[in-house]
Amino acid sequence: MANIPALPSGHEVLRRGKAVKGQPLDYGPGGCSIIVNSDVVTLSDEQGMLATTHGAVYAVTMRRVNPGNIGYVNRFIADWGKVERNWRTKQYVVKSGITEALASDVEATTQLPTPTAPVAPQVIEAVPAEVEPTPEPVVVAAASAPVIIDAPVQDIGALIPAAAPVLKVKRKTIAGQDMVVLDKVHIPARFYDRMERTWNRRQRGERGAVVVTGPSGTAKTLMVRKFAEAMGVPLIIQSGGKVRTADDWFGGLKQDRVTGRFNFQYNPFGAALKQSVRCIVLLDEANRAETPQALNAVLSLLDDTKSVWSPDAGEYFTLPDGMLVVMTANVGAEYVGTQPMDAAVTQRFGTGIRLSYPTPTVEVEVLVAVTGIDKAQADTLVQMANHQRPLKDDLMRFPSGTGVSPRMLVDIATDIVDGAPARDAVESTFEAQFGVEDSEALGIIVDTYFPAAATSTLDVDVDAISEADDI
Repeated sequence: MANIPALPSGHEVLRRGKAVKGQPLDYGPGGCSIIVNSDVVTLSDEQGMLATTHGAVYAVTMRRVNPGNIGYVNRFIADWGKVERNWRTKQYVVKSGITEALASDVEATTQLPTPTAPVAPQVIEAVPAEVEPTPEPVVVAAASAPVIIDAPVQDIGALIPAAAPVLKVKRKTIAGQDMVVLDKVHIPARFYDRMERTWNRRQRGERGAVVVTGPSGTAKTLMVRKFAEAMGVPLIIQSGGKVRTADDWFGGLKQDRVTGRFNFQYNPFGAALKQSVRCIVLLDEANRAETPQALNAVLSLLDDTKSVWSPDAGEYFTLPDGMLVVMTANVGAEYVGTQPMDAAVTQRFGTGIRLSYPTPTVEVEVLVAVTGIDKAQADTLVQMANHQRPLKDDLMRFPSGTGVSPRMLVDIATDIVDGAPARDAVESTFEAQFGVEDSEALGIIVDTYFPAAATSTLDVDVDAISEADDI
């Protein structure tokens, strides 16, 4: 702890009782601060909580901790434990008189086991000098599970959404292709059947999970939503883009503004796992998790163990029978900010569905069914889309790599039905969803299917205008 000032430990701060409750105080020059609320002292830096003490009970959290602040953590827990870096593994080790627990210096969170409170000082009556009192031994409790201080009672049942009204499953053949129609959503029958078989396996307690990939705007999320409605069960959506660490899949530590204490709050996914809810969980765009480690952390739910440890919650989450996990992912070089889907990820999913653009006949029927647009106009929109889609990989014409998606066509058709001129509706959607660098090539395609109206001329007397003095 070189260059770390002789700061009081968290226990000493409480014992001295001189800190102003609720007011952050600098804890040395390293950017750390402490805050005292009631009988809890919290040590934090700009990244968040580092450690807390509740009386003699310490908890250490090292998530994205600045290594330069480890010395301040050690000062804070000086009367209980110490954090050291293992020279071989390069990991931090939290050491106390009881146990050693590994904690990653970047991602993991480790809490020290809870000892008993120190034995109160004893008052010893005067005795003859030759008689020495027998010292009382200090009793230390065995290692126990992490303790969350004063966790408020959370009604996790209220986090589970209600199931939508059950949809009737209709089957039809369009241009020789077998389709399942759920409400107005058209799904290739083979994809619906794959999901249904996997769902049935999960009801029997067998392994099963589904991964849905494909271009943006091909109704991946909508297909899963409608399938849940067909099964008559709740759908829980957990967005991968909101996941920074492994624990974020299930909830997170929240600080009480009044007491300053950190408590684990479940999100709907964590609540469903804890209550063994029969449902479908959609990990939407799961490969947008901030790190590969955060993405991989949830996958142990889908292997033979069916469980994952959450350090923040201090418990294991277990996949119950009857819960189906579905992951959607946009895969490809054009999708910025996504994590690679290596074999460790894909092999957890026994069922795969790769959506692509619908056939023209199907896409026309979907546009008419969803928006009410005229069939002839729908046909023109679909022709335009299928003209552009094969060109999206030509980076000389379309540097953004964007293709006209079915979702774009629905937006255009909706605008037309609402009264917009067809060309204006097309331009409006394309200007929102294509890059400026695509404009030249895109303009040629738009002109082909929706020519600009000829410039109208004003019916005026040019000579009269030129001769008038007041014009």
